[in-house]
Amino acid sequence: MRFIMRERKKKTVMLTLTEFCNLNCTYCYEKNKSLKTMDYDVAMHILEKELTKEDGYDECEIQFFGGEPFVEFQLLKQICEELWSKNWNKKYVCFATTNGTLIHGEIQSWLKENRDKFTCGLSLDGIKKAHDINRCNSFDLIDIEFFKNTWPNQYAKMTISPQSLPYLFESAVYLHEQGFTFDNNLAYGVDWNKPELLEIMEQQLKLLADYYISHPRIIPCRLLGLHLENINVSEHIDRWCGAGKGLKSYDVEGTLYPCQMFAPLSMEKEKSKKVLEINFDKKNLEDPACKFCSIYNVCPTCYGYNYSSTGDIAKRDEVLCKYTKLSILATSYLWANRIMKYSYKELNISELRYVQLTKAVIKVQKLFAGVNN
Repeated sequence: MRFIMRERKKKTVMLTLTEFCNLNCTYCYEKNKSLKTMDYDVAMHILEKELTKEDGYDECEIQFFGGEPFVEFQLLKQICEELWSKNWNKKYVCFATTNGTLIHGEIQSWLKENRDKFTCGLSLDGIKKAHDINRCNSFDLIDIEFFKNTWPNQYAKMTISPQSLPYLFESAVYLHEQGFTFDNNLAYGVDWNKPELLEIMEQQLKLLADYYISHPRIIPCRLLGLHLENINVSEHIDRWCGAGKGLKSYDVEGTLYPCQMFAPLSMEKEKSKKVLEINFDKKNLEDPACKFCSIYNVCPTCYGYNYSSTGDIAKRDEVLCKYTKLSILATSYLWANRIMKYSYKELNISELRYVQLTKAVIKVQKLFAGVNN
């Protein structure tokens, strides 16, 4: 008799330590910042509950959120050191996304000392010009080498605004040359409804795709790292994130939300209250307008942004659809050329994925033959 091992399940618990940030980024979706902070006892009560209750999850990723979480470094430190002093039922890791500007001196020393127990993800929008356009001229305030050396395998986060879009290619190459693997995405909640931006996006993606073709071992960024093979899967993907399921987001008051995008920090208070009535079952996450779309399984969405902008967690921003199609076409172009030039071993992927990608490329080319956007 052969034993089948159950897959370990991990949940994410987000604590908003503060609603304050020391920057004012152009694309920030947190429109209701304040000086409010989470009380230490509230934080510990939440974590004790989440780390001890029998809820079907074996592991927990504790994410410290803001604002900028390191504005409240002493609180963060106190919470972590209390956690580390005890034994818990679930395995857990501690994580924070940061703008990096406060990571110096005492904070840097503490993080270095505890780097095996605490991980930081850096928000870095690319070359200095692009980053400074988006993030309040803060590029020179970041000790980039510290992040590279302390957590060499941790992804960086690159957000693209309409103003920084012309520097997408340069910025992506810069991050790769710095040794970062990174996620990137178009900023939510800003105006992308301009034809000239589509033209710039197409040009930048072509440049970036050619870069990846000539560097076959580099993992493409998210905009060109879409799982194209899913286009041939007939059943719709269950969900794009853990909102309302494996993600528990607590605001500074200790109120639970499906994710941070639904909290009062990010949207009107009355609208945020109604979130607690929303059912996040799969059927409620599917936009009827997208139900029969051929690229559904390759088209990411954000339920929080959908709700904020349309009042419906399923209803997508149709403007972003055009940009997603450009990403899919560019990803298809990238893999078509990689497959023609390299074997699956040279690309460091499995033979099965190589075949799946080949089929996906063919399907995309048929779907979008003669279509630019």
